Amino acid sequence: MFEVNGNSGSQFFSGEDGLRVANGSVVTRRSGLLHGTAVLTDRGWRPVEKIVAGDLVRTLDHDFQQVASTEREVLALPDDGLSEENRPVRVPAGSVFNKRPLWLMPEQGMLVDCDAVSEFADDRQAVISARLLKGVCGIASGLPGARLGLATLSFATDEVIYVEGGMMAYCPSMATKRWTSGAANKKGYAVLSGAQAEGVAKQLARLNDATTLASPLGELPTAIPNKPVLPVRPVNVDRRPGRPGRPKPLA
Repeated sequence: MFEVNGNSGSQFFSGEDGLRVANGSVVTRRSGLLHGTAVLTDRGWRPVEKIVAGDLVRTLDHDFQQVASTEREVLALPDDGLSEENRPVRVPAGSVFNKRPLWLMPEQGMLVDCDAVSEFADDRQAVISARLLKGVCGIASGLPGARLGLATLSFATDEVIYVEGGMMAYCPSMATKRWTSGAANKKGYAVLSGAQAEGVAKQLARLNDATTLASPLGELPTAIPNKPVLPVRPVNVDRRPGRPGRPKPLA
């Protein structure tokens, strides 16, 4: 059974494991995190597709926040391929602080941090589309496969979360309908588009510095369990005989 997305006219049909599978025309500029992307949670790094509503995810500014909702889709690439700007971008292993390649959707918002950003926003931090990072630290567009598993996490408010390699992904809340160029939301994230975002991207390419895109793993906040960790007590079994020279237990 087909479902028509009112925003884009794209069609979806039921797929494996209850995922929505999109026809080829839908894979244009999309946000979300590809399946396999590790996200920092209260239980350590977990694949994004394993995260469900109610899980706690580490955020940049607001400690651990509960996931309000998740969406999962499988997107099928069109037979005639994709234009350069609509392709996912590949962050090669070691480009930032990632041990393996990382794929990002072209319109996934990524937080960048450097003094050059202040030329285009009120702060040194801003959110730009991942596709604009091409050319920085070896990042380039590519095709990870014919079908892309995609997960979207939403919180009660707009948040920035840590993904593998220390990169920082922007997760707009359900209430956020669209980006407004240069405007900071109530949490203070300046989401840039157009000439402002392109200006930031040019500065990042000039600097070519991994620390503008990600935090070193040693500097990331440690995941703290939300439940106390208790010592494991020995099971209730017969004790071994005492070692020679030890006093016998009192009867």
